[in-house]
Parts: sequence; C-alpha cells; structure tokens
Amino acid sequence: MSSPAAVAARNAPCPCGSGRRYKHCCGNNAGTGGDTILPRYQGWDAFTPEEQARLWQMMLDALAAHRQSRLDVAGRLYEEVVARAPFTFDAVHMLGVVRLMEGDLDQAESLLTRARELAPNEPSIRQNQSVLAQRRQEHEGLYSVRGIVATDMLRLFGATGLVALPGPGDPFALAASASGVPYHIVVPGDAANAGSNQTGIALARRLGNAATLWSGASGGATVAGAAARLLGKEGTAKPAGGTLALFGLNTQTLLWLPEVAPTFDTIVIALDAHDPVTCVDLLGLLPPEAIARVRFVSRCAAVLDEIGLPGTVDAMLFDTRPPRSLRMRGGTRPRIGVFIPALRDREDAARWGMLEWLREQGAFLRVLYAGRLPSLHLPSADEHLVGLATHWDGWHDDLDALFFWGAEGHMRQYDRLVFEAIAEGLPVVADGFGDFGAMLAVRPDCAQFFEPATARHAMEALFMRLGDAEAMRVAS
Repeated sequence: MSSPAAVAARNAPCPCGSGRRYKHCCGNNAGTGGDTILPRYQGWDAFTPEEQARLWQMMLDALAAHRQSRLDVAGRLYEEVVARAPFTFDAVHMLGVVRLMEGDLDQAESLLTRARELAPNEPSIRQNQSVLAQRRQEHEGLYSVRGIVATDMLRLFGATGLVALPGPGDPFALAASASGVPYHIVVPGDAANAGSNQTGIALARRLGNAATLWSGASGGATVAGAAARLLGKEGTAKPAGGTLALFGLNTQTLLWLPEVAPTFDTIVIALDAHDPVTCVDLLGLLPPEAIARVRFVSRCAAVLDEIGLPGTVDAMLFDTRPPRSLRMRGGTRPRIGVFIPALRDREDAARWGMLEWLREQGAFLRVLYAGRLPSLHLPSADEHLVGLATHWDGWHDDLDALFFWGAEGHMRQYDRLVFEAIAEGLPVVADGFGDFGAMLAVRPDCAQFFEPATARHAMEALFMRLGDAEAMRVAS
C-alpha cells in the first residue's frame, strides 16, 4: 500500500505546469517503486532510483518556486534538471515558460520549440507557444499597440523639456577622473541584447580601471566576457554616485535604477533599439530630479525620431579608420559575413530566398545568428554559423565583406555589425533601415539596398570587384 506521502504526491499539482493533478497528468505514465512515484521521462532509465528521485524533487521545488513567482529560483532548478536530463520535456517546457515570464522571448521560443519536438502532442506546450506569439505581437515592433501608445506618450513628454540634450563632445567621456568620481557601466547581459552588451564592454575596455562594469542578468558576466558585477534585485549590489552609462533598457532596469537614480550626477542611457514601452515605464518611476540628469544617446537618429525623445547621435566607441584597399583575405573564394534575421512575417520568404541565392554564388559564408545557437553546429568549409550572443568577438576575422539585412525595432542593436565592419575597412552591402547611409555613401565599395532585387545587384557588383582584386593580386 502506498504511504500518505505517496498519495499526497499523486494528488499534488503536476510539475509540468498543466494545472492538473499529477495522477491525472504525468502520473498516468509513471512507474512505482515502493512508496516512490516517478514519471517515465526519456533518458531517466539511465539514472539510479535515487538520482531519479532527486531530479523529481528538483522539479517539484521548481514548480513551487514558479507558483510563488520566484522565477530566478525556478529557472535555476529547471536548468539543472535539463542539464542532467536534457530529454525531460516538462523541465524544458517549464524553463521556457519561466523565460517567457521574464521577457526573454528569444530563449523562450527556443525552449518551447525544443519541448514541442520532445512532446509534439502536449496541448499545454502549444498553448504557451500561442502566448509567446501574442507577446511578440504586443511588445515588439514599431507598430505594436503598446509601442504606438508609448511613443505618443514619449513625444508629449519630450515636448515638456524635462529631458535635456546632451552637451557637446563625447557623451561617454570620463568626467573628473582625477577627483575619483566613480563611473559605472551597465550592460543588459541577456542574449537578446548582444549588441548593447558589446557596446558597453567597449566603453569598459576604453576606460579600464577607471570604471566598473555591471551586468543586469544572471549569467551576464559570461555573456559580457569581462569581470562584470551582477546587479542585485534586493540589497546593496547596485552602482551609485558619479556617472552611470546604461547600455540598453530592459525590464530588469526598472527593478534597480529608480532607487539609486538620485545618487548619480549624470545618467547616460544609450538606446540602440526601439523600446518605447520600457522608456515610458522608466520615466514614470524616476523622481523628477533624476530625470533632469538623464541624457539619451543613440547610434541611430531614426531611433530618437521614432521614440520622440531629445538626444544626440554618437558613433558609440568606434575608431575611424581609412578604407583599406579592396583585397581577398581568405584565398580565392570570397568570404562573406551574412546577417539575415527572421522577422516572422511575409518578408521572410524574400530573406530566405536571398540567403539561398548567396549560397549559390560559390562564396564562403559566415552566417551570423541573432542570439544563442538553438543547437550544436559543426562548421564546414562552405559555411559557418555564429551565435552572436556568445561569439560576437572576432565575427569579422578573415572576412572580405558583410551583407547585412537588419530589421526594424528591437533588432537595431545589431546595426553595430555594420559599424564594426566599416571600422575594419570591410565593404558592406546593407539594407535601408539603418542610419549608416552617409557612411556607406562615401565608400565606393559599399552600397545600400531597399528591396531584394537591389540587394542582388549590389552583391553581384561586390563579387565582381572582389574577383578583380584577386586577379590583380595573382598577377602581381
């Protein structure tokens, strides 16, 4: 006979998050061993009964933390289960739900897709994928309902004059360094803001020991690739005093900045993505005296125009270098970096068509993926796949050119790829959404396009120039 503990476990809510009792959900497929009732997940038979019990207890603890909105604890426990038993679809699924609740929509999508592959007939996974799609529609893009309303509010706020224009000169200059005034740099630290992370890290490297680097997400120090301190939601793990340089806004910013904002002499907010909703939320939480110290800076004038806030346009920590002579870096085949993120709309067919066309040209391609790679990837002699969330540094090594088809709104932080390519002297073919048209116009080897047909013509001309350069090199 089962013990009271076993009966209680069968009547408890199922750790998969379905809302049903365990005995009517995963418990239907469970095996019993004495008083211990465990589900039969794929791969669990390789563990001892004691190890299976520990995994199951972690899932129960994760669900309890999840229901109490302790998402950091729940996420950590689900991650541990997935690390030890990667085919545990309930843990993968619920980790995706945690990331969805935290606002990391890219990682949520990757996890929910993986969970759907492991359990294609589980209705709760399909329901959460639908929630994710609705969340993207509500929160992302220039024309989401929340984005339109927030932009109108910011335009009205900007007209009040409460936010001052940055002064002349470098907005990220180290002020009063001799007097020991602290300089704090905060990067988001999450995969969806890879460009913001890289820009903040560039400032940290420039200032060296004169500044401290902070990360706004767990695991951010790894993403940053530097000795970043982790911002705490509670307690004293927050920057204070002197100058704050904040690279990119996210929901985590709202948890710590309002409390310490009055301590700063200057708050420089670098916006390289269109996120009016978070801007509205932040300005609503800051005290008036702190708002007067805020300076908005953007690498792209279009972002400031769309948001409607006063600010200044700055290249954001790029060295200006003279264009290098056009030459092949990697041998007889052109080596092209390619950035074509999916938008999930009718334009995607044209985007994938362009990628297939590039593959047919006989060039080596290094495809740049916006985020973490969803699975292991083995590079070949014809193509590499690079996840910018973890492998941004060195993306342009040994490349001859960059093809960039960026995206509106929240993807604009990846415009940094174009600026880095220009700084390296690489020829660039880029779409018209960016604010780098003037920089490309003065370069005879660069071009901007506004439709796929124009992009192909520009790339054909670039391939021809690269071929001529190689022929001249061989002849000499």
